[in-house]
Amino acid sequence: MQAEVYVYEQDGKVQGFAGMTGNYLAGIFVEKKSRFLGIGKLLLAYIKKVYPVFSLHVYRKNQPAVHFYRREGLSFAGEGIEEHTGEAEYTMVWNKNGC
Repeated sequence: MQAEVYVYEQDGKVQGFAGMTGNYLAGIFVEKKSRFLGIGKLLLAYIKKVYPVFSLHVYRKNQPAVHFYRREGLSFAGEGIEEHTGEAEYTMVWNKNGC
């Protein structure tokens, strides 16, 4: 399956991007020196606009990311262990209609 990649660029330089595979958010990545400037929030807002329903996985130990997604309105849908790393992870979902 092909991914859709959404890029945040400023002054000709990529500072962040988000990747979607179907209705699955594979990740949001922001360049280290560009973090905490609202770029992740802008990328997620765009994803939420384009995809009314989607899911993602986030490592349980990555509490800043967990809090970010909760603050942005995503809900917990499950918990499990990531097959390749053995890390505990959450499945989180966004549903524009709140269902």
